[in-house]
Amino acid sequence: MERLIIHNGRLSYQIVTDGRFINPIDFIRENASKLGFDVVEEGDGNYDYGEKTEGVKNPMDKEKRAFVSIYCKIYTENFSDELICHRATGTEIYDFLMKDAGQYFDENSKPLPGDANIWYLGTNEKFGNLVYKEKRWNWGFGESSFDIVEAFVQAIYNDGLFTEEQYQNLMAKIEEGHQIKDMYAIGNHLYRIKNEQNRKENTNYAV
Repeated sequence: MERLIIHNGRLSYQIVTDGRFINPIDFIRENASKLGFDVVEEGDGNYDYGEKTEGVKNPMDKEKRAFVSIYCKIYTENFSDELICHRATGTEIYDFLMKDAGQYFDENSKPLPGDANIWYLGTNEKFGNLVYKEKRWNWGFGESSFDIVEAFVQAIYNDGLFTEEQYQNLMAKIEEGHQIKDMYAIGNHLYRIKNEQNRKENTNYAV
């Protein structure tokens, strides 16, 4: 099955072969200009893929950007497609990885806060893909790993897109993810945190 999508003026794509998500970087290189994207060859010989600039007065800001793609399949495509084939700053990547995925709810049907996107990348039971510039990490069914996620984060940090604080926060989330291990255990983990917070609040109130 193949899907090529123009989403909010950006190129998104999904190619699934034998249950695996394939990221066709060569296709992007060959067709980015035809599809209205800027293609800039950087000093290291790698390609930087710009967003569509037609009608955009100031397409670049002062913060360094790089081509990334972050995808994994959870449930029936419940993972955000916000950073599939996107040219993003380090802060945008960081915020996405730390942002709540909103997959778990409490007894009042309110979202349980804290289920970071980064946890699903390391625990999902299906397939996924991470891309940073020319670097690619793919996994199939049952092959997700926080080692893959850590390599992705490390590559971005090594290029200076993450601050030291952002990097340490991401590494702490990865370590916490190692303890969770299973995507289906994330909800229980969040409930334990919530119950512990409620216990402390009740204790302080009683005092």
